[in-house]
Amino acid sequence: MLFGAHCFLGNCAHSPVPGLRSMYLLVLTDSTPDFPAHHKLLSISNPPANIPHTEPQALGCTLSPTRMRRTLLLSLVVCLVNIHQAEIIDRCALAKLLHQEDMDGFEGYSLSDWLCLAFVESNFNISKVNENADGSFDYGIFQINSHYWCTDHQSHSENICHLECQELLSPNLLSTIRCAKTIVSGTGGMKNWAAWRMHCSDRPLSYWMTGCHLG
Repeated sequence: MLFGAHCFLGNCAHSPVPGLRSMYLLVLTDSTPDFPAHHKLLSISNPPANIPHTEPQALGCTLSPTRMRRTLLLSLVVCLVNIHQAEIIDRCALAKLLHQEDMDGFEGYSLSDWLCLAFVESNFNISKVNENADGSFDYGIFQINSHYWCTDHQSHSENICHLECQELLSPNLLSTIRCAKTIVSGTGGMKNWAAWRMHCSDRPLSYWMTGCHLG
């Protein structure tokens, strides 16, 4: 939590919202096991340019003590609202669900591969939606793209998974899992996800299952 607080204080001279976003994501990361630092840093989404990724630190603030207290309180409220709205699934609960849906070993990919993918793409956030520069959107825990795999009726889509993109935000994850199976069964497999290629492929991943019991 201290790490997140440092990120926020570094933004005290600006609107609290950008700093809060970093704080919110770091709070989620703190609930995960003691994963390597390069994975933890991936949880920082769009941190302010004046805060180094590797060494967040508080910067000098010009706000009065009263205004600083107000800013901190407002930021805490927004942070708690964001946490409430996000649908975060527990890492081991996700592992158990994926195991039940026969994802362990599917097309040669382990549960650890899927957990790593879920973390680097969405921080285990089932409800995440991200807009891309080309106007397409990525949906759900695996950030499945609307241009190729689902349709959101906002732009042309190949809709290879034959589903509405909103279905990928369902907490039961069944549509997401079916579409993910379609994706990895095709050309490229998990390499269709750039984040998996960069942060999960050819790395030791067994620690993602630490403490998880599938029975």
